[in-house]
Amino acid sequence: MALETKYFVLKPTASGAHGVASRIAMRTYAREIGDHDPELAESLRAWTLRAQLKEKFKPTSPVCPNKECNNYGCSHMIKQVIGHLGKFYCDYCGTTWERE
Repeated sequence: MALETKYFVLKPTASGAHGVASRIAMRTYAREIGDHDPELAESLRAWTLRAQLKEKFKPTSPVCPNKECNNYGCSHMIKQVIGHLGKFYCDYCGTTWERE
């Protein structure tokens, strides 16, 4: 029988099933090595917790919907229109829109 080697990369910050599975795998690994290397175990637990919290509270930044705008897809020049919750203004091209 030939030796078969496989490896995979864990992505605890990924969205969806891959992120969830990565965090579970890292917490399981941390639990198993806890007695042997408590510092690494604690570091892994903290990392997975930070990744989980980022995923849960991920901000959704509005982006300019105007495809003609040089700022299209970028959110750093977007401002909320004062007094209008959910209405936005692109400082670059002047487009205004409401969040869907």
